[in-house]
Amino acid sequence: MISRIVRHVTLSVLLVIACCAVGLAQDSGQVLRVFVGYGTLRNTPSVWSKLTPQAQAEVEKLAQMAQAANGQGKYGDALKHLYHAMSLMRGTAWTPARALGSAMTVKLDKSMLDPGDKVTIKVGQIYALDEKLTTKLAGSISLLKLRGDEVVKELKVLDAVDPDFIANPFSTEVLVPDVEPGNYRIAVRIQVPGGDPLLKNIRY
Repeated sequence: MISRIVRHVTLSVLLVIACCAVGLAQDSGQVLRVFVGYGTLRNTPSVWSKLTPQAQAEVEKLAQMAQAANGQGKYGDALKHLYHAMSLMRGTAWTPARALGSAMTVKLDKSMLDPGDKVTIKVGQIYALDEKLTTKLAGSISLLKLRGDEVVKELKVLDAVDPDFIANPFSTEVLVPDVEPGNYRIAVRIQVPGGDPLLKNIRY
């Protein structure tokens, strides 16, 4: 009896470790992909030459901070610094709304969906913002075809959403509508006061 309990506990621990390892591998892979995008921008003469010496120094500093964070396994911070540097190189202001847009993640609790299924949509973020938003957010969850922007059906209206998805992860349940067979995506649209809407798509 005791040996079976020990085996059960050991198996549970191994499963937790395996899941953590997969998550870390995905995070490090994302950092690597963004590093490639950063390097492409950094090595484009027409992009780099437009920056002031002060901006160039800031970009280099952010890249060094990203490398240090990545080496320490702080993948969220590494991504934050890389996205910030890329924003500077593109000539766009690194606002809290823009930071949240690159930090925000959207996941479904199941990968296979059929009409009539209930699915939970979870909104989180991969890094903390240096300057947090303080205003509640509004938005919507919609069903769209895989290509194009035409809304097939609005699934839910969002209101008074807390903007800190680390301290207060957001989740909600929607019903998959009865639609003709095809490829679709669920779009989560968050409106930030004074900024462009944040849009995340999940294909299913």
